[in-house]
Amino acid sequence: MKPRHLDWLTLTQQVGACGVRDGETSPVVLKREIEATGGLYRGKNGGSSMGQYWMVVNLDKKEYVNAHRLGCGIKLWEQLANHPATGTALLVLLAAMPQRRVVGDLDDADGKADKGYAEVAKRTIGRWAGDRIALVGDYGEAGDIPSMPDLNAGDVYQACHNPREFDGEADVPKEFYTDVSADVRAVIAHELGGQYVEENGFVRYVDVPQDINEALG
Repeated sequence: MKPRHLDWLTLTQQVGACGVRDGETSPVVLKREIEATGGLYRGKNGGSSMGQYWMVVNLDKKEYVNAHRLGCGIKLWEQLANHPATGTALLVLLAAMPQRRVVGDLDDADGKADKGYAEVAKRTIGRWAGDRIALVGDYGEAGDIPSMPDLNAGDVYQACHNPREFDGEADVPKEFYTDVSADVRAVIAHELGGQYVEENGFVRYVDVPQDINEALG
């Protein structure tokens, strides 16, 4: 297949379509990547590609967070540059906080009227504390995770999908990880006072103005 050349406008539009919020994907980085490849994104073994996609995974619980469901692009730089996104999700999941103890801790909603959110907070905040966590890419290989040299990181990435996505495919993962993005998203929206909205199949985070005293709780 002939490598696909992408002009500046096309590339910017495609990255924006990945769920990245308006104005938060740096044109400097996109321009740098285009210039570095002579106007071409090169994938593994020199093939054409739009880059490598990454999932945050819990290797012990076999769970994952999909950055697209947090309103963010799924490449490493996109996940680094956007907020709230992957970094925010990891703060929620890795906090060794079985309950709120002082001002500034996350709200566990204990004793409050919103019992539904209290259940989400209880099972989500600190859910991954103490577990083995990694970011794995779709070009991953065995040996990418030094402490688990026999584990193929690319296979783990493939396991981070809905089984329905493989209907009719010959190469189906032997197991599938569980997506915890929805619960993480609920905690992020609760803590930051915003909300996630879906438009044309893409998710984005929207700030909702609120009283600062209420936010500090």
